[in-house]
Amino acid sequence: MLPNKLHSIATRLLTVILLIVVLFSIIDVSANLKSAKAAGTSGIWYVSNSYQPLGVGDLTSVSCPQSTDCFAVGTGSGNPAQPLIIFTNDIGTSWTSQTVPTGVGYLTAISCASASNCVAVGTTSSSTPSSAVITTSNGGMSWTSQTVPTGIAALTAISCASTSNCVAIGTTSSSIPAPTVITTSNGGTSWTSQILPTGIASLTAISCASTSNCVAVGTTSSSTPAPTVITTSNGGTSWTSQTLPTGIASLNSISCASTSNCVAVGSGTTYGSAAVITSSNGGTSWTSQTVPSSTNGYINLVAVSCSSVSDCVAVTPSQFASMAYALTTSDGGVAWNQYNLEAKNNSAAQNPNSISCASTSSDCMVVGINTGNSAAITTTDGGTTWTQDNLLNGTVSNISIQICISITTCFGVITYGTGNDQAFLVTTNSGASWSVATVPSGITDLQFNSCPSSTYCIAYGTNSSSSTVPLFSTNDGQSWNLATFPSGISFNTYSYNCPSSTVCIASGRNSSNSLVPLYSTNDGQSWNLATFPSGISFVSFDSCPSSTVCVASGRNSSNSTVPLYSTNDGQSWNLATFPSGISNDSFYACPSSTYCIAYGTNSSNSTVLLYSTNDGQSWNLATFPSGISLNGY
Repeated sequence: MLPNKLHSIATRLLTVILLIVVLFSIIDVSANLKSAKAAGTSGIWYVSNSYQPLGVGDLTSVSCPQSTDCFAVGTGSGNPAQPLIIFTNDIGTSWTSQTVPTGVGYLTAISCASASNCVAVGTTSSSTPSSAVITTSNGGMSWTSQTVPTGIAALTAISCASTSNCVAIGTTSSSIPAPTVITTSNGGTSWTSQILPTGIASLTAISCASTSNCVAVGTTSSSTPAPTVITTSNGGTSWTSQTLPTGIASLNSISCASTSNCVAVGSGTTYGSAAVITSSNGGTSWTSQTVPSSTNGYINLVAVSCSSVSDCVAVTPSQFASMAYALTTSDGGVAWNQYNLEAKNNSAAQNPNSISCASTSSDCMVVGINTGNSAAITTTDGGTTWTQDNLLNGTVSNISIQICISITTCFGVITYGTGNDQAFLVTTNSGASWSVATVPSGITDLQFNSCPSSTYCIAYGTNSSSSTVPLFSTNDGQSWNLATFPSGISFNTYSYNCPSSTVCIASGRNSSNSLVPLYSTNDGQSWNLATFPSGISFVSFDSCPSSTVCVASGRNSSNSTVPLYSTNDGQSWNLATFPSGISNDSFYACPSSTYCIAYGTNSSNSTVLLYSTNDGQSWNLATFPSGISLNGY
């Protein structure tokens, strides 16, 4: 313990330092605001639409233009629910929210012809909702609302065969709603209504294999409604109704991997049976296929996606069964294999809405209704095994912004869900959007420590055994890993310093609960015990003025505080020399890599000032004006 006098001095000095820090922070913020104003913001502040994906509700549609990149639309978990767009470029490991234009009330479907170009459809948020179309040409960094032909109440599905050509389906706003089709040839900037064949009551799904060839499925308007298929070979200008096999009760989804090969799924006329039909001539004629017998008697197939003319994946919910399934085919839909779709009792698996498989890839994503776990799951082996995605679901109870390493990059911790789960958040655009960082399973009480470089960050948390454990990230805080520690040593959060992007020093506790010094030379990924002078116990690190030089405090066998120094990244420590009759009081500051100052106590119990000009290896008494004692204020 410090003497009361010195404790008071240290406290007052720390107060002064904090005031100085606050003052300079205000000056820095003021300078930043002046710079922003000069840049054209006119001093206006905006509320950032950055609540997504903090509390994902339900996801209605997904589109994966390539194996790693997927866009999903749906709603947030708030009340009232807000429209939602989220993006992943690592097949669901991490997600980033994207800003939805004002005036959009609900998003039902999305189609991305490339990683840059997407079109999403839904309804407006007006008192009398109408159809809405939004587009992006920069991977979702910004979305733009587009004008839609009048008389359309809602758009429910869309397919884009190129970055220019898309076809969307929906319903009219007439007194008796009718199906409608609109087309665009300029990426969604303008749209044209097209004429449908007579006898169509509704359309549920559409797939365009080229800018000319599309196939849509729906229901007839006959006295006994039946499933129907319509096709176009001129980009949607005209459509033709096609004949279907018997035994089909409804068609929910369709996927065309080429202008010839299509697979449609739904339910059979036998109660609870699933239905699959295939076409090899662009939808002109269709053949019923057999699905695994254990799927029959459960529920219909709700979505299908084909990554090639051979490989498709279809999904069925667990609404009337204990298990949801994924059906896969590698021969264009003739033969199917069945796999359990559920991952960790995942709610997207229980209630899927949409599936997207990247072209010529084994990577697929399923999104659906969230009832507590996650609204998205993925497969990287064509549907054999499934993994829950790293989405935050449930109500957000707390957000703590912990550290900003630049004017654009900040980190925080979010608490969410009924179990008060936690996750790290990262923003690289000044908070306009946030992504969820991956953290090792079972780690709670997350706390950032520092970011010694633009890519390297350190933090700590609590594991399932209630022990504090160190974490590290080497990719801007987007994903985190557990660091390795010497056997029998527990981590101590109170003494943790990284003087460079690779070198860190910390303290731990051994089996006797004594503090021990540790060091890392590989970004905090692994730690080693440092060597200490015999008979000296470790107290605390005080300062690391350079990547190699550090000063610390210890206690000798008489329980007196002694100064220590290291010149090799904290790997070994030595006793520093102090003037005779002066005891060290472990209050250091090192304004440069060689120069340090400290307090001590002389034989008269007066506080004295000390300095070192050789990295803290030896110390000298500073001279003070005659008759003046050190005050510390």
